[in-house]
Amino acid sequence: MKKFPPVYKSDIVKYLSEKNTSGKMKEILQDYKIGKAYEYFKNGFLQEIFYHDIDARSKYCFLRAKCVPSQKIKEEEHDVWVCVEKATREIGSSYCTCTAGLGGTCNHVAGLLFRVEAANKLGASACTSLPCTWKVPSKIKGVKPTKIKDLRIIKSRHGQSGFVTENVEETVTKPVSEDITAYTIQDIKTKCNDQTDFLSNMPKYNESDIQKVMFSTIGQSSNEKWHEIRSGRLTSSNFYEIHTKVQSYKKKEGVTFDPLISRLMGYKKLNPNIRSLKHGREMEPEAKLCYLAGMKKAGHTDVNITECGIFLDKDMTYLGASPDILVDCVCCGLGVVEIKCPLVQKCGKCTTFCSCCVPDYLYVDGTRYS
Repeated sequence: MKKFPPVYKSDIVKYLSEKNTSGKMKEILQDYKIGKAYEYFKNGFLQEIFYHDIDARSKYCFLRAKCVPSQKIKEEEHDVWVCVEKATREIGSSYCTCTAGLGGTCNHVAGLLFRVEAANKLGASACTSLPCTWKVPSKIKGVKPTKIKDLRIIKSRHGQSGFVTENVEETVTKPVSEDITAYTIQDIKTKCNDQTDFLSNMPKYNESDIQKVMFSTIGQSSNEKWHEIRSGRLTSSNFYEIHTKVQSYKKKEGVTFDPLISRLMGYKKLNPNIRSLKHGREMEPEAKLCYLAGMKKAGHTDVNITECGIFLDKDMTYLGASPDILVDCVCCGLGVVEIKCPLVQKCGKCTTFCSCCVPDYLYVDGTRYS
């Protein structure tokens, strides 16, 4: 499983969307497929998944499994395979022996992808020196007749299991459409002659300016304006790296700042398909809901979380910070939340939540693990 490509829900949705029909029908079909496909995975219809890397030089890999038919479980199992690009997790093509599988996007295919996603979320696909334990679904041999009054009907919904057990909602705020070019470092430097002139003539911002930039950059990494405002500024996520680089320079003047400056200016960007980075992006929405549920459980009154963009300092306007969310409640007032979703390796022994590899600065349900 450690070789499984980093496929997540966003990749599954994208693939289903591109393969299906256009317009409103595509939206309806997509929602239906995701719901039913997730049931295939959740209820154990998908059997063990096999991985084939073709060869070490190939950038593609194959995932194959068998899936039990949902309506006629005693009939022959469907053969399902998916071709995925190893590095970028781009789903190239798929096939299933069911009738709908000829189109490449049947529920069995999506069910296989959801099972791979589950392995990535649980950390079962992360490299570890110990063997991973991942429960392989047993074959469905039959269904015993049950009276209707004794049936327990459960509708599985993606992302609504595990820690989040109550109905919680996040306040979604869309970015405003305003021209904020004048607030970029690139625009400011065009009005300056040299470095001294640049530092001495940095503009001062009022609360209206700060809020305008913040609301225009909601969405952060998925918003191009956020990247433009951030380019050239010293932001909170870079403070430590900047500090250590300056300290190194004080000890040894030959230390180069070029790589750091390249990242700060946005000339060089991190590969978004790095497994740990992608895991953090995909898990962040679930972490937000877990946080909100935890706040409500702790007794906070009228607690709400909202999206935000980048906040600029009103005096030293070359400084900025982008909290993951803003939190507000009657009892405590306003606050900011920073979310980290580390890709924790499973130890191979824990059958439920694995606490063995949790960083020692984290707490889980009030207990510190170290």
